Amino acid sequence: MTLLEALVVMTLTVMIGLIAFPSVERSYNVLTLHETADVLAANLRLAHAEAMRTGDEVDFTLQSDGHGYSWSGEARRTPAAVDLRMSKGEDIEFFADGSSSGGEIALADGPHQLGISVDIATGAVMAGQ
Repeated sequence: MTLLEALVVMTLTVMIGLIAFPSVERSYNVLTLHETADVLAANLRLAHAEAMRTGDEVDFTLQSDGHGYSWSGEARRTPAAVDLRMSKGEDIEFFADGSSSGGEIALADGPHQLGISVDIATGAVMAGQ
């Protein structure tokens, strides 16, 4: 293999990498957003179950910076690229009878968005809305 052939092969490899990398990065960002939504929904369900199990009201609160949440002494952080916003107020309350104050949490990572909603009557958590 000559030097010229090696340079051509390297140039083509770099060009293919430059084309493919943004696609891989986009896919990674979408995957991170979906994984964060799944974990957040699971933690909302834990808070709901805790309220019914203990008979006490449980407040699920978003942190003011939009990158974390907490309930009953448990605190979690989201990846820096994922922003959280609550549709109303700063918390969702779960009650001992299984109901809740209801609400929606929007997760965003740049142009990609997902929503999680909590039903008022049943406290059911629905992700990916």
